[in-house]
Amino acid sequence: MADNAVTTQEHLSYPGYSAASRDPGQPILCLHCSTGSSRQWRSLAASLGDRHRVIAPDLLGYGNNPPWAPNWDLRLETEVRRLVQLMVSAPGPVDVVAHSFGAAVAVKLALLHPEKVRSLTVFEPVLFALLRRDADSRAALAEIFAASSQIDYSLADGNTDRAARTFIDFWSGNGTWSSMPQARRQGVSARIEKVRADFDALLADETTLSELARLDIPVLCLSGEQSPAVTRRITDLLCAALPRVRSKRFEEMGHMGPLTHPRLVNDSIEEFLKFLPVQPAAGATYTPVIDRAA
Repeated sequence: MADNAVTTQEHLSYPGYSAASRDPGQPILCLHCSTGSSRQWRSLAASLGDRHRVIAPDLLGYGNNPPWAPNWDLRLETEVRRLVQLMVSAPGPVDVVAHSFGAAVAVKLALLHPEKVRSLTVFEPVLFALLRRDADSRAALAEIFAASSQIDYSLADGNTDRAARTFIDFWSGNGTWSSMPQARRQGVSARIEKVRADFDALLADETTLSELARLDIPVLCLSGEQSPAVTRRITDLLCAALPRVRSKRFEEMGHMGPLTHPRLVNDSIEEFLKFLPVQPAAGATYTPVIDRAA
């Protein structure tokens, strides 16, 4: 498959949202991380072949979508509403694969619309709300508030590069920003307003462990041993709450594992999906409905 196949085959869009899909088969919705795009999942789409119809949206403010405006308001439910429009004509519940912010959106989608989600595969969903009610997570939550505040202060000073450095080094380790190519740094700086909105949406979220305990679908929860303590703690809380969960922690990777080690992550995703029943029935089709008035 060509490098940009996931974003060029049957590109779908409506105001404020865009997505790409390829090939018939069991629908699988793939959600990317903050500062990413649908291209994040192109290697997974290639390896899934004809078994799945990959729907890879660009979340608001990323990819082919318009840049995020500082005065716009965002909640996880905002992203969920648009995803539901993409899924409206699916022949049945879809499998969802997601990373980081996208994984938090995926969990929210499953909680609000359980009839639309057959399974969840999440790599370190950044559900900060789970830390608020856990006495052992106060230090981790303080780290999140500190990083978010540093981003806010930098943007208030008009310093998008400093804000972007804070974001990148928080998730990938000190010095990561300095080692990145200039073009990549410019891309992150250009999207840092949406990153701030993502942080605000996550900090405003009120998802609870008791809600997760009622999520009766198969879940694969992936994480990296080299990740920040905050995401490892969230993953542990999530796995303890979910009733039908499998988990795997990779020793060799951190929070950006789906990008730095795609083959290892994709192999685990494919293995999990193979255990799920074949769906939809032969001959069924899936044509996402695009609401032009959204």
